Amino acid sequence: MYSNEDFYNYHPYYNGYFRQTNDTQLASDIQKAINAEFSAIACYEKLANNAPTQDERNKILEIQKDERRHLEEFSGIYTNLTGRQPTYKITEECPEKYRAGIEFAFKDEQEAVDFYLDIADKAQDTFIKERFRRAAADEQNHAVWFLLYFSINPKVTHTERQVRNKIEVKDYGPKPFVVNINEATKQNSTYRTALWTGKHLQVTLMSLNVGEDIGLEIHPNLDQFLRIEEGQGIVQMGKRMDNLDFVRNVYDDSAIMIPAGTWHNVTNTGNTPLKLYSIYAPPQHPLGTVHVTKEDAIAAEEGYGHGNGDTTVISGKTPDEWIRYTEFLVKEGLEDVKRGINATHILQEFILMGVLVGKGYSPEKAYETVEEWERTGESKLLQQSKNM
Repeated sequence: MYSNEDFYNYHPYYNGYFRQTNDTQLASDIQKAINAEFSAIACYEKLANNAPTQDERNKILEIQKDERRHLEEFSGIYTNLTGRQPTYKITEECPEKYRAGIEFAFKDEQEAVDFYLDIADKAQDTFIKERFRRAAADEQNHAVWFLLYFSINPKVTHTERQVRNKIEVKDYGPKPFVVNINEATKQNSTYRTALWTGKHLQVTLMSLNVGEDIGLEIHPNLDQFLRIEEGQGIVQMGKRMDNLDFVRNVYDDSAIMIPAGTWHNVTNTGNTPLKLYSIYAPPQHPLGTVHVTKEDAIAAEEGYGHGNGDTTVISGKTPDEWIRYTEFLVKEGLEDVKRGINATHILQEFILMGVLVGKGYSPEKAYETVEEWERTGESKLLQQSKNM
């Protein structure tokens, strides 16, 4: 795929030229083209998923790949023309029924041909002319394919296909399992449902309502993978919870890698639910987890739900499991007693460690963190109590 890096390397004087240009109408037209491409990418994902044959699906995904290239090229041109990043907004809603969607795509591609040729005619720069003329040729080719599919699919509907592809969204772990993850993610309507929980890995499905976010969180000892299957949003990450300096727009097919120890949040900025799935290793939620709403998830994590029978589950573990999990801290506390460290200091340290474990730190990491606070003087009270 053509990249912005190639764009700048191949046109060393392009940036300087456009920064001196002040063509408001051209910039506005290119922003409109960017939104059209962004909308088409989302629409063609839906059409590909509903295509009645693999050949149609493959061709629609090939067309979508062209639209992604157009989006990247137009975005690079816009940035160099204005000195700003473009905005990305779905401005055209894709019909739910497959045949109606194909007809919509055909008409949209035809309109894009005329619009892109008009931009090419208005532009003075030869590079912009060439890019939009090439895009217009691509769109004309796409229109031919969509017209063909419209003519051979008189009765295929989104609803019929959805019924055939209905997936029961539940936890299938830890047995061997294969699923269309795209369909499962889109069909999920809960805030969080575990799809597969094993001994060392877990897959969860999430659906964020309009304006809703996952909530600022950190996983000190595990990396996390997220993938967007439907909708659009923004991801924020950073080493400190008050400095989320990594910010990116995300949408259909965006994959998000979150390093261990990184504060992060994902927010739905679109007009429809944001559908995504998450992979943790090791699992972070009990087998069979279903949180219908975000409030349910918060309550479970703070968490006084119930496991099988009468066994209380707190943040995914029974009381006995928590005792075994924090055994390392108990042993370290007993060692401090043997070393003659005063009881007040020991209690302060281990209460703090318990708080950190409750926030997701491993016992070892919690111990290391509190010891570091004492050693560096970040906690003066710990230093004072140790010398009492």
